[in-house]
Amino acid sequence: LLHLTGYKAATKEELSNFRQWGSKTAGHPEYGHMPGVEVTTGPLGQGLATSIGFAMAERHLAAKYGDDLVDHRTWVVAGDGCLMEGVSQEAIALAGRYKLNKLTVLWDDNEITIDGKVSLSDAVDQKARFKAAGWAVKA
Repeated sequence: LLHLTGYKAATKEELSNFRQWGSKTAGHPEYGHMPGVEVTTGPLGQGLATSIGFAMAERHLAAKYGDDLVDHRTWVVAGDGCLMEGVSQEAIALAGRYKLNKLTVLWDDNEITIDGKVSLSDAVDQKARFKAAGWAVKA
């Protein structure tokens, strides 16, 4: 996303070095390598949990400083493998409990994980899961 939004340090060459030793595109948030921070969904669904922390921080800062100063959204692209992890369920439940309505998760429902087809290990109705946690779900 940094590349697509025009950050000069996020070159195509740096993207081709994603998650390589010494790369500016480390794959997990690290301070000082790039002028912005991206958080990937790994490891093990923690990117989704981190995004819920971002949304909670936005809610807290807006309450403290006002909506005129703090008014932004948190966007997430999450895959099937991300949603299979236990930490994601806990985070989804927390976000539903606090009604974090400035958090949007785009689910990449491609039925594939790092291990192969989702059906090999999971049969969860993800839309029902989000609804059960109090989320607004649009198909």
